[in-house]
Amino acid sequence: GAASSAAEASLAAWAEEWGKLRRAHPEEWSGHKLHEAAVALAIPAFRRHLAGWRPLSEPERSAPLLRRWESALCGGGAGGVAAGAAEQAFCALLYAVVLPPVRSALANEWRAADATSATALLSAWRP
Repeated sequence: GAASSAAEASLAAWAEEWGKLRRAHPEEWSGHKLHEAAVALAIPAFRRHLAGWRPLSEPERSAPLLRRWESALCGGGAGGVAAGAAEQAFCALLYAVVLPPVRSALANEWRAADATSATALLSAWRP
């Protein structure tokens, strides 16, 4: 709905701003562990945004948005300890907001006889 679209737009704008901050101040980004602050602030908003998400019937919901967050936090390949810490923070975001509904859907809704929905979900979230 409209609220979900507004929340997604807001989260996309946050990702853009965090990415700008990371690119403009890389030493401060890693030194002050700003990736951790970004994730801590984003988790509640993502939980609200994904409330009611049915992963098997909406497999692609928010996958592009979370890819934007990964790019904002991790920058796509600088390497090193700082990049590893940012990747861990991004993984914490995934574990907190994506995995619980996916786990619930696979345990309670998915039927092995019809693998189509689970396959679509895995394809949508493939790196």
